[in-house]
Amino acid sequence: MRKIFTLSLFLALFIRVNAQTSETHVFTTYDTTYNSPLGNWQIRISRPVNMFTAGNPDTASRPAIITMPGIGEAGNNNPNNLIAYGPHYWLLNGWDGSVALGNGTHYPIIITVAFISNTWPAGEQTSDVLSFLLSHYHIKRNSVHLGGLSLGSFMWTSLIAFEQSPGAETGMSMATSITALEGFSLYEDAPFNSWSRGDVAYHVWAQKYHGKFFGLEGTDDYRNVAEGEKDMNSVVPGSAHFSYENLGGGAHCCWNSMYDPTQHNWQSFAPYGPDVATGADTNSRGNYQNGSSIFQWMLRQGDTSIVGSGSSAPPPTPVANAGTGQSITLPTSSVTLAGSGTEQGGTISKYAWTLSSGPSQYSFNNAGIANPIVSNLVAGTYVFKLTVTDANGAQASSTVNVVVNAASIPPASVSTYYPLLGTVQAENYAAMSGIITETTSDAGGGGDVGGIDQGDWVSYNVTAASAGNYTISFRVASPHEGAVFQVLNSAGAVLATVVVPNTGGFQNWVTVNSNITVPAGQQTLKLLSTGGPSWNLNWFSCPAPSNLGNGQQAVPGVIQAESYSSMSGIATQPTTDAGGGLNVGWINTGDWMDYTVNVATAGAYTVSFRVATDDNGAAFRLDNGSGTTYTQIAVPNTGGFQTWGTVSAVVNLNAGVQTLRVYS
Repeated sequence: MRKIFTLSLFLALFIRVNAQTSETHVFTTYDTTYNSPLGNWQIRISRPVNMFTAGNPDTASRPAIITMPGIGEAGNNNPNNLIAYGPHYWLLNGWDGSVALGNGTHYPIIITVAFISNTWPAGEQTSDVLSFLLSHYHIKRNSVHLGGLSLGSFMWTSLIAFEQSPGAETGMSMATSITALEGFSLYEDAPFNSWSRGDVAYHVWAQKYHGKFFGLEGTDDYRNVAEGEKDMNSVVPGSAHFSYENLGGGAHCCWNSMYDPTQHNWQSFAPYGPDVATGADTNSRGNYQNGSSIFQWMLRQGDTSIVGSGSSAPPPTPVANAGTGQSITLPTSSVTLAGSGTEQGGTISKYAWTLSSGPSQYSFNNAGIANPIVSNLVAGTYVFKLTVTDANGAQASSTVNVVVNAASIPPASVSTYYPLLGTVQAENYAAMSGIITETTSDAGGGGDVGGIDQGDWVSYNVTAASAGNYTISFRVASPHEGAVFQVLNSAGAVLATVVVPNTGGFQNWVTVNSNITVPAGQQTLKLLSTGGPSWNLNWFSCPAPSNLGNGQQAVPGVIQAESYSSMSGIATQPTTDAGGGLNVGWINTGDWMDYTVNVATAGAYTVSFRVATDDNGAAFRLDNGSGTTYTQIAVPNTGGFQTWGTVSAVVNLNAGVQTLRVYS
């Protein structure tokens, strides 16, 4: 009987100890955002799958390692910035998130945060996101371990001195430890700087909240990390560690080496560079002992007890399917996406469609369903991503391609001759070899001629009112260097050679100029591509001289708004519209501009006006010198005073010199 009792007791003790040697590790990792009036954050979190499952052991609070990367990862919402450096980088490169201490293996909650709204969050903003994390997730309040590199280190260290109101101790009360990698700051924005305690905040944190500090800096860096160690150890000896490291030659770098969970020797390495402060304490060990990683040092601060118990079966895994790729041709501009989500033994609770790459113009009727309609598409290749989320918060993603082919834009009749003094659209060619037409995103819309490679050509029938030398402008785009074309006449003589610059893309447009000499009358101009790289053409233009003498403007031709002969109530300013120069602005009700024009021949003319406004209801009249109104035109809300659109009307003009008035 005695032996049986002894054996039973031994087995019970054995089972208990074994269960506590390792915390449970049924984790999920996903990206989310935190949006508040103080700014927006992107967050990657690795936490127990069953953190919010009532009755599950994994609802127990755990320590948290909360890190913030550097300035290069802030100011945007690129999720790759959350895995560039720090713990989540190592979770993708061999580390399973475990931290071994003397009492067993710990699996802390791991969180990476990066500020979206701009590149420099302030103390109020970092305090705000930390408060959110502590209130939303099951984090031990005496095991909150903050880590930062460069910018992130500046932000977390300044948080200790942040107080929402005088004496509030807001930041320091939330943090158990701080790991400062190459950065230390006490900076606070107004009005918080007026009552900041500065270095004294670290004295209070060490004495009242038992805060711990771990700082590393390059041997030739200048980020003042040693100040944090001195502030701490001056009031609580052993509360802070600091050392200089020679990684990467001691420069401001190598943060993933510092975060490496396999590195266990953090002591100062000489020689020290010229930026190391004279007399700096180069080996203040604090409670750090060689043989420990940064993460082991973190989890030894605060509560070190094992949390969670037992084991759980692996959670079901969601599967996302974005469907089969699709191809359409404009003017068809919408498709129905055929997405789905499945999970064996679980349920899909959320669908979310986003654009991974492609043109920025598109519209979902509902991005939160499996089979949405996406419309308002333009020519190009779209990659849409479907992300499904199950009831436990686990996610899976899949992508699908949607190819939108440009509409075929037929050229104008070969028999049409276009005035050389004016604008000739690229798609209005008389003949061509090797090119295509497509929809353009350039100002004015319509089509362009694309795919122009070496040896390709396109010809245009034009009419020159008189013989002479003309300045000709070409609207071109190319993502390459070295594109060149020649302008030839009907006999094959080269009139000009034009270089197409690298504009950064096939729909990034610029205007290049050249001079040609042509005879009067009808003729053909051929553009022959002689350089290797591809390029696109939207239009070419030979504007009439802006002044024919006595302030006269030629019609047909292009009349610049600032070339008025008289005006009332307006002003000129530099424009951001294609072609640059000036525009006329501040046009209000009753303001007007007069233009003296010389109309070559009587007849019907299409007059086009380049306009911009962020208001609704604007309109103007085009009058003649006698006050007779030719037409009234509404000006649409273009979205801004430098966001330009074109409005047109047809008017009948007499030949000769006359006045045209634009009256608001």
